[in-house]
Amino acid sequence: MTYYNIKNVNLTRTKIMATLGPSSDVMELARAGARAFRLNLSYGDIEWHTRMIERVREVEDELGLKLGVVADLRGRKLRVSVSRECELREGQRVVLETTSSLGTDSSSLNRIYLDGEVFEYLEDGV
Repeated sequence: MTYYNIKNVNLTRTKIMATLGPSSDVMELARAGARAFRLNLSYGDIEWHTRMIERVREVEDELGLKLGVVADLRGRKLRVSVSRECELREGQRVVLETTSSLGTDSSSLNRIYLDGEVFEYLEDGV
């Protein structure tokens, strides 16, 4: 049977990951216990993300800690906007378009505004 000196065993398995934003203080977060830093690549630009990674590495050196950086890549985003209530029935024809229909004539009632990216995933049909 093996016995361990409990004082020398690292029992902490929980790690704190902090998401970095424009007002984040990496040093303060690391001192508070954060050991990994998340960058949401959907926001900001490459220069800002580069500065944040460099700052994490500076804090890592200053505190003598191993800190991780996680980059959250932007996934596919399909957005649908409904400017008014509409009820679709089976077999009803509708027009999907990338410009909003603000009219109230009968032709605009069968038009639905969609983000342009949506059309990459649709096929023409009848």
